[in-house]
Amino acid sequence: MSNVRRHKPYVEAAFKMKRRGLLVALPSLLTSCSWEDDGKAVTWSSLNVATTDWELVDDEKYEAFGFGPEGSVSATIGVRDGPVAGPLFYWRIENDHLFISAKPNSDTYADLHAPRKSGEFLLVRRGLFGKSKFRVKHRDA
Repeated sequence: MSNVRRHKPYVEAAFKMKRRGLLVALPSLLTSCSWEDDGKAVTWSSLNVATTDWELVDDEKYEAFGFGPEGSVSATIGVRDGPVAGPLFYWRIENDHLFISAKPNSDTYADLHAPRKSGEFLLVRRGLFGKSKFRVKHRDA
């Protein structure tokens, strides 16, 4: 008797449990992603991104972005109270997503979307499931 046939009932049972677990977990996953109570929805154009500086609010990671008017963004990224790097990135807005990348129209360092403003803070979705909170300061144009 092959291993596949001998283990088939266990595999099927495990698949059913996974599927049931996903169906149970999916509603909680969807509701945990809700930001309705966190700030006011805004558009990228209303934020005037090209005249802003952002600093990530996080206990471990450090990210700071200074957006420029021609699509460039100076960045400082790394570990809070640890090593950091200061690359020059590029930014663009496509389909309501703000992309930060190493070269214009290249692989993405950050895909930010669904911005919400709450006082001096900007809450964004990052990629598929991530969220980030930035302190935003506006510069004179």
